[in-house]
Parts: sequence; C-alpha cells; structure tokens
Amino acid sequence: MTLRKDSARFVEEYLVWSGRSRATIDGYRKDLRYFADYIEKKKNCQAFTDEITEADLEGYLHYLKVEKGCSQRTISRYLGSLKSFFKYAVRQKVITHNPAEGIITPKVPKRLPVFLSKDEVSRLASAARSRTIKTIIWTLYLTGLRNSELCSLRLDDVDFGRNIITVRQGKGGKDRIVPLNPRLVVRLKDYLENHRVHRGTEIFFSTRSGGITPAYVSQCIREAARRAGFKQSISAHTLRHSFATALYQKGVGLLEISALLGHGSVNTTQIYAHLGNNQLQRAVQLL
Repeated sequence: MTLRKDSARFVEEYLVWSGRSRATIDGYRKDLRYFADYIEKKKNCQAFTDEITEADLEGYLHYLKVEKGCSQRTISRYLGSLKSFFKYAVRQKVITHNPAEGIITPKVPKRLPVFLSKDEVSRLASAARSRTIKTIIWTLYLTGLRNSELCSLRLDDVDFGRNIITVRQGKGGKDRIVPLNPRLVVRLKDYLENHRVHRGTEIFFSTRSGGITPAYVSQCIREAARRAGFKQSISAHTLRHSFATALYQKGVGLLEISALLGHGSVNTTQIYAHLGNNQLQRAVQLL
C-alpha cells in the first residue's frame, strides 16, 4: 500500500486501539501527512512505505532544519512520529527493514518551566475579555489541566458534592481525579449559574456557538497576556507549570504532583526539582 494509506491505518486503527488521546492522534496524523507531502514532492509521484530509505529520512530531517528552520525540539517530535510508524510497519510485515532504526534522535536541551505567581495569574485573568476565559484561566492554574483536557471537560465531570474533577481520557488515554480548590469551586459555581451562555451542550466551558477548542483558549490567553503587559510568552501550559511549581515550592512531593498532572512517569515531573537558584528564589518570594 501507499505511504499515506499505511500511515492512515497506523493512526486510525493502531493509535485509536491503543488508547491514545485525541490530541496525540491528531499530532501523529499531522506529522505523518507532512512527511508524505515532502516525499511525494521530492519523488514527484506516489510514495510507498517499502520504498522509504534511511537517506530519505535523513534528507527530510535536513529539510526541516535547514529549509524550514525547525527547532531541535520540533525535529525530534517529527522523528519520533516516524520511528513509531516504521516500528508498526515492521510488526505488520508491511516492510522488512526499519529505515528509521539507525537514525539518532537529536538531543533536546531541557527547558526550565516558565511560571506565574498567583498575583500574576490574577493580573492575566483580569485582562481577559470574557467571564468564560477568566474562569478558564483560574481553572488551568488551580487544577493543572492540559488545554485539551479542559476543553473536553463535561458538566458531569465536575462533582461539587465531592469537590473533584474527573479528567477522562487524558494523555495516554488514562482517567484521573483532580481535587477542586475551594476558591475554584466558588468561581465555577458562579460561572455556571450566572455566565455560562450555551445551554445546548454538555461541554462545561462554552460559547454562544457551542463548545470551545484548545486553539481558541490559546488565542484568548495570548490576547489577555498582551493586554496585561506581559513580555514573555504566556500559554495554557504556562498555567499548568505555575500550578505544579506552586505545589512543589509549598512542599508537595513529586509523586503527588505527578499524579495530579497525569504524568506517565515521575521522571517527567523531575523538572520541578531542578529549577535554577534564581527561579527558586523568585518562587519563594512569591508564596
């Protein structure tokens, strides 16, 4: 079969069957489609999986770095998608040799997380134009939810009787429970009772046209950050980092933070234990 059909089967059958999140599946689909576009343009014909060589992959990585100017982090992500696909192709006997096997993944320098203080979060939320986005900003900061998880949140996922949020099908396809901060309970109840504009959807956060998307949330947070005068780039993930950093600096253990964030391994959470001295000093002063 063609590269496009094999990669579509990998995404739509294998990744769905293995319980990957929708965001992960969409990411693989985009990455593999981009590679197919490159190969077909290079060969000026349909591409077949069993014809892809190591040289093709190396040429693609060179194209990403030199012509597209992609960062090491982005290149590493693209290569990771290809490595997973070709491993699958070998298991399915689509190919007998994995062309990505010998290609070394570029080293990606670890970036220390950017975080905001509670006062800075308040400043950001105050600059948001709508009550929905104000509430979303506080929800991201006080729960550590991923942007995609927040946008998928349904009304019955928020249990005010037990003061918990159930995050369904998070990264890795796993559910988890996140306790609700009492201050957030007040904000969420006020939003539901007085500001939620769309009654025809079960999605918790809504607009007049229905549910919200991660892209919409990201855009609104960027706009609020500009109006609030922030010089650094602020995103939904910044608020997730802020949640985790605040917990760590208040003495919460990495295992607990890892569970709240939905990390597959506590190793992912270790970054909060390696903050630089300046960041540690800033964090302590902001408590």
